[in-house]
Amino acid sequence: MGLEKKGLTYKQRKEILALVQQMAPAAGEENFDEAVEAVNTSCSDYVVSNDVNRILTDPAANTADAQTSNFWLLANALRRYVASEYGAGKMPHSGAIPDMKADTQSYVNLLRIYKQKAEQDKAELTQCLRKVVQEAALADDHVSAGEIDTFCKNASQLRLVRTHALHHEAETAPELWDNLVNEGVSEHYALFRAAGVFLEKHGRYPGITDADTGAGDLDAQCEQDARELRAIA
Repeated sequence: MGLEKKGLTYKQRKEILALVQQMAPAAGEENFDEAVEAVNTSCSDYVVSNDVNRILTDPAANTADAQTSNFWLLANALRRYVASEYGAGKMPHSGAIPDMKADTQSYVNLLRIYKQKAEQDKAELTQCLRKVVQEAALADDHVSAGEIDTFCKNASQLRLVRTHALHHEAETAPELWDNLVNEGVSEHYALFRAAGVFLEKHGRYPGITDADTGAGDLDAQCEQDARELRAIA
């Protein structure tokens, strides 16, 4: 899939290091010292993490139908994004700016660039997602804007964990289930598992909404999430 992108050669890194050092207005400038220290890591080969790669190569990420969960619809779109000419083997930018020393204006300008790149990447992934949902005969807005936003921001940190159904665990490890019951936490365990199912379906945890959701809408969304969580549990 072309998930690895070659970094710069040792000679090129040395040239960049020299340029950064020449740009420093004076010795001891913290932000330039940080830049010097970051040259090697910043110019290293780009590699998609093994956890994310396992998701991209999972058969579920190549499936799109009316029964496919929102998570796997997004994973399918991400797979196409990474393989596209635009994605070029890289993940969507999260928009998060690394911790650094900078004057306020420079920081604001850099933050604007990061966010602009993140929005461009999200728009491109959304186009990939639109093709996926169309293939699944679903509405274009089947996956909410909030889910897409959360997915893009955390795409590089994705990790897939598959677990057995509760009845399977109770049958194969009855002593562990008995312990949960005896400790009075079996209901909590079931709810945590239900929250995992909810996350796979919607790409967010119950009660987590868009930042611009109003108080009234938030209460309604939480109540709706609670009803679905109870139904899953």
